[in-house]
Amino acid sequence: IYLVIKLSKSYLKNHGNEFIINIGVFTLLLTGINDLLYEYGLILTGSFVPLGTLIFNITVSYVFAKRQSKAFSNVEDSKRKLETINKLKDDFLEVTSHELKIPLNGIIGLTDGLLSNRTENLSDESYKDLLLINQSARRLSNLVEDILVFSRIRHRDINLQKKPLNLEKIVQLIIRLCESIERKNKVKIINYIDENVPLVYGDENGIQQILFNLIGNAVKFTKEGSITLSYKNKENFVEICIEDTGLGIAKDKLDLVIEMYEQEGISAKSKGNGFGLFIAKKLVELHNGDISIDSTIGKGTKVIFTLPICPACELEKLEEKSVDTSTNIIKAYKAFDDINFTNNQIGPTSLSKNVSKILIVDDDYINQRVLENYLMNDKTVILKATFGEDAIKIIEDNDDLDLVILDMMMPDLLGFEVVAIIREKRSSFELPILIMTADNRIENLILSFEKGANDYLRKPFNRQELISRVITLINLKHSVSEAISLAKHMNLVQKQVEDLNLKNAESERKVDELIEYDKQKTEFFVNISHELRTPLNVISSSIQLLRSLEPNRELGDEAIKRYIKIMNNNCYRLQRLINNLIDITRFDDGYVKLHLKNCNIVSVIEDLTQSVAEYVKAKKIDIIFDTDVEEKYLAIDEEKIERVMLNLLSNAVKFTNENGKIFINIIDLDNYVEIRVKDTGIGIPDDKIDYVFERFAQVDKTTTRRTEGSGIGLSLVKSLVEMHDGKITLQSKLGEGSEFIISLPVRTITEEKDSPQQYLMENLKNELNQNIQLEFSDILSE
Repeated sequence: IYLVIKLSKSYLKNHGNEFIINIGVFTLLLTGINDLLYEYGLILTGSFVPLGTLIFNITVSYVFAKRQSKAFSNVEDSKRKLETINKLKDDFLEVTSHELKIPLNGIIGLTDGLLSNRTENLSDESYKDLLLINQSARRLSNLVEDILVFSRIRHRDINLQKKPLNLEKIVQLIIRLCESIERKNKVKIINYIDENVPLVYGDENGIQQILFNLIGNAVKFTKEGSITLSYKNKENFVEICIEDTGLGIAKDKLDLVIEMYEQEGISAKSKGNGFGLFIAKKLVELHNGDISIDSTIGKGTKVIFTLPICPACELEKLEEKSVDTSTNIIKAYKAFDDINFTNNQIGPTSLSKNVSKILIVDDDYINQRVLENYLMNDKTVILKATFGEDAIKIIEDNDDLDLVILDMMMPDLLGFEVVAIIREKRSSFELPILIMTADNRIENLILSFEKGANDYLRKPFNRQELISRVITLINLKHSVSEAISLAKHMNLVQKQVEDLNLKNAESERKVDELIEYDKQKTEFFVNISHELRTPLNVISSSIQLLRSLEPNRELGDEAIKRYIKIMNNNCYRLQRLINNLIDITRFDDGYVKLHLKNCNIVSVIEDLTQSVAEYVKAKKIDIIFDTDVEEKYLAIDEEKIERVMLNLLSNAVKFTNENGKIFINIIDLDNYVEIRVKDTGIGIPDDKIDYVFERFAQVDKTTTRRTEGSGIGLSLVKSLVEMHDGKITLQSKLGEGSEFIISLPVRTITEEKDSPQQYLMENLKNELNQNIQLEFSDILSE
């Protein structure tokens, strides 16, 4: 039933075109109804279903055969139409190519004539432009020739005009041609194909086409390095090897690159039609040769192909003649040897505010030249780069660039890859980027904008449009730069204000220090006046008493000696005070020097302690010396260390009451030696501990005035310890006593032989006794 319904719909849809199959269907339907009635005994006609089935199958087979025949006819018609269209396309390409060659030959011929008959009216710049026009026309002519060869290969319509050929001359011609076109690359072409290479048998134009395509590809995709051409004889063939150090090709793409329109990793990064290697492969095969490619990404590519050696029978027919086209082509490019195709900057590197610096990045010199002609004026400096990496280096070396005009397709890096690298260091406002592209695919432009491009321009472009976009981007950059400069200036002004505030605060602090220093100086002079007045009064009184001894002898010799001793001690006090004042000046002026020698610090301190013990005990104070090491040699100035210890012991005695104690300890800490002077005296308040080493400092008038003092001694002590690269600290508690801790580094020096030790020891002993009398003069005079 379902089949009947579908066929009925088909019948109605095709307006009866399926009439035959419907006959079969209705026949099958009628025979089925007949058999059903016969089965139930309603009629006696018999069973006709097998007959109906046969008729149905016949009609269905007929219809399907008719449809298949019609479909096959349609395919044949489509094939013929496609072949016709394909032939029309090829014919169009061939006719167009021929038509293109006519004006190209005219351009080449006219420019050749102008170049060969150069007049004085033709400037150097115009001469270079004519050469570029000539070169562009010849490049386009080669492309047209590729199209013609490609079309003939597709139609197997190539008739090779084989003859003996000098391979060395053809190779030299192609090398000269490629060097002229690609002189901007840092590529050295090394040619080992010399005059010993056998003559090959082939079509001259075809072999030139093979070599030009292969060597041209090697030059195009080799940024720097070398291209090596070599050969070797292999039975009846010459095996030619072209090896470069260029970009290389992935192993899995080697079989694809010589197919039609395939450019692995190249179509995206360079300009090319995609059938150069295909043409070379087909031409090699037409010469009964083989071609193979081996390559490694980043290391280079090696192309090896074979050409048949000229048979002996053909050598006999060889006539002496040069390669037909070599002379003409070499003449066309010979003039390029005199042109400096440099990629470096043109114009001065130091710019004024009104000059704009533009970087043009394009691997095609002609495009560079066109842009330069459009943009160059007295307010523009043009820099040029061929590769993306070169552009990045130029940008790094030129912080004052105003604009980068960047081609999308380059041999090493794509335009948006260069943009991404630039944007890592320079923002879109700091350095605008204008992308140029002949690719109409919107995804590349979107990707460029996503990476940070500011604008784009399609090739071919209009001069006015180019200039308008360049001016807009440069003005934008300058406006942003001015805003940034203004912001930086504001920040600088803010920083200067902050610096001034800091300087004002520093000045106020110094003023406060000067006021405090002036106050201390006033107190110092008051103290000094008191210090000077006291011994002078004592000396004056003693002198008056001595004068009165002449008429009155009742005092006796002992009293006279006592008064003389008093005068002597007060003289020591004056001398000590004067020495301290002199030493302060010497420290300030840098005249105090150390005279180091290796001394046993334990012996020095112990001897000093024994020397002052008599004076200390006279004040009814116990002095106790203790050490955990018997011997420790240090490089010290013994006289200055003694002065430090005498000052500390003098202070300890002055501020320790009767029956008090003074402890002197020496502790070995390997790299340092600690000397501790501890007393049980009146102590120092915690808030005054850091103040005691200040010059002219007197901690508390109520405590210090019980004894004499100028406030200089401990300041000198600290300076002398620090001269030994040591340090001195104080620990004290009011009412319990004080402890001075001296840390001296353990080090020795190489000493020269001294004078006799006995004399030195006696001299040092005399100096020590005198120093003791000076430092203890305050105590002895009481």
